[in-house]
Amino acid sequence: MKTKTLIVISALALASPHSALGNDVQIEKRIVELEAAKSVEVIIQIPVCELDLSSGAEALLAADFEYQSAEWVPVIDYQVDAGRGVLSISTPNGEGWDFDGDGESFKMSWDSDENHNEWDLKLSGDVPLTLVLKTGVIDGNLDLRGLRLEGLNIEAGVGDLDIDLRCNWMRHIEASIEVGVGDLELKLPGNIGLAVVAESGIGQMNIDGLSRIEGEEEAEPKGFNIPFLGLEFKPKKGGWFSQHFGASGVWTNEAYGKADTSLRLRVEVGVGELDVEVED
Repeated sequence: MKTKTLIVISALALASPHSALGNDVQIEKRIVELEAAKSVEVIIQIPVCELDLSSGAEALLAADFEYQSAEWVPVIDYQVDAGRGVLSISTPNGEGWDFDGDGESFKMSWDSDENHNEWDLKLSGDVPLTLVLKTGVIDGNLDLRGLRLEGLNIEAGVGDLDIDLRCNWMRHIEASIEVGVGDLELKLPGNIGLAVVAESGIGQMNIDGLSRIEGEEEAEPKGFNIPFLGLEFKPKKGGWFSQHFGASGVWTNEAYGKADTSLRLRVEVGVGELDVEVED
C-alpha cells in the first residue's frame, strides 16, 4: 500500500536582502515524516542552487528554502510502497529538466535577475538512504556524516562541491561523483575499505591517504559532457587528454579487500581541481 505524507511548517515572504536581484526572497520550511519506510531513496534534481545537505533531522527531511523566482518553488513528493520510500525534491520543471541538453532553458534562468536559490536540507540518520543528486550549476556543501548510506550518485555540470563521505556505509557500495567544470573536495572514511577510480581532464588532482595502482597510459579516453553549457570533449587517443584519463589508475587503502564494509568510488572532474583526503 502506498502512503504519501508532507507537512508544510511555514511559508513566509520577507523583504529581500538581495533587493538588487529583483523580487522579494521567499522563505519556506518543510518537514517530511518517515512513516513506515525501512529505507528511502532521496532524489534531488535542481538546475541552479546553493545547497547545504547534512544529517540531524528528527523527521526524514527538515528543509529550509530561500528563492525569488516562481521557477525555483520547491516541489516535494514522498511515497512509501512495501517499506521502501522515495523522496523527490525538485522545482516545478526539475523532474523533466534535460540535464544533458543544450542548455537553452538553463541560460534563460541563470541570466535573469531572479536567480537567488538556496536550499538547506537535513536528512534523518535513522534509516538507510540512497542519495541521488543531479544539478546544473551548484555551490554545494554536503556533510554526510551521521547518515546511513547504501548508495550515492552525484552529477553536477558546473560548480564547487565539498563532500564529506565519512558516513555510515551500510555494506559494499559502488558510488559515483561527476563534475563537468569546477572544484571537488572529498573526505573519505579511513575505517572501511576504499577503492577510488579518479579521472581528471584539465586541472590538478591531489589524493592523500591512498596508494595508487597504476593504470594503462594509452587507455582510450571516453571524453565528457558539460550539462547545460552544450559542451562536449572528444579527445583523440594518444593526445593530452589521453595521458590524464589513461594514467588515472585506482587508489586503494590497506583495508580494501579485507574490511567488512567497502566503498568503490568513481570520481570524474572534467575541468577543475580534485582533492581527495582520507580521515578517520
